[in-house]
Amino acid sequence: MKNFKEAISLKFVIIGDCGVGKSSVIYSYQKGQFQPDLIPIPFENFIIQDKNDENQNIILNLQEISGSDDYRSLRPSYYESADLFLIIFSVIDSNSFDHAISKWYPELNQNQYLQIPKIFLGNKIDLREIKNNQHINNSFAQKIIQAYKIQYFECSALTQEGINQVFKEASKRIIKIKKENQIENNGNKLCFEINHQITKEEEPCCLIF
Repeated sequence: MKNFKEAISLKFVIIGDCGVGKSSVIYSYQKGQFQPDLIPIPFENFIIQDKNDENQNIILNLQEISGSDDYRSLRPSYYESADLFLIIFSVIDSNSFDHAISKWYPELNQNQYLQIPKIFLGNKIDLREIKNNQHINNSFAQKIIQAYKIQYFECSALTQEGINQVFKEASKRIIKIKKENQIENNGNKLCFEINHQITKEEEPCCLIF
């Protein structure tokens, strides 16, 4: 059995509309500060080393996916081998929230991706105004997203509020799934070996006519 005290490699695919702050969220998590003049690069890949609450070493492969329809045909190739999909929208842009629900989630919930865990993340909470009807408040987002039985987090790439929490919780969730799958696979392997041994023992050593 693999020693989970060693470094664990996880791949998170991060997707959402252009302008919701995908690159800023990743940069804030990686550097612990906001980069105001950050220029997004389509399909940029970030490798971040971290530790979880159990002091396990984690290597996060964060694959940012362009939200432009110009790259639609390229996106599926980046979805392969993902451990988790992180769908980001801006809480001050209701259209990006609508697209998170009606565009990005369905694209990531097709047959080959059904078993891959997904998380919704609302960014730019530092700019949200309670009285602005175009802004998405927490209770409204929770009400909509809970119907999909998916976790929802909020954050601010500018202030770092909630940034560490979402990646810590996402990592914790995936590591738990990997451990459970490993235990199940080992159990199935053991059952196969036992059944195979019993079958061999039941075979006659010779044939009598």
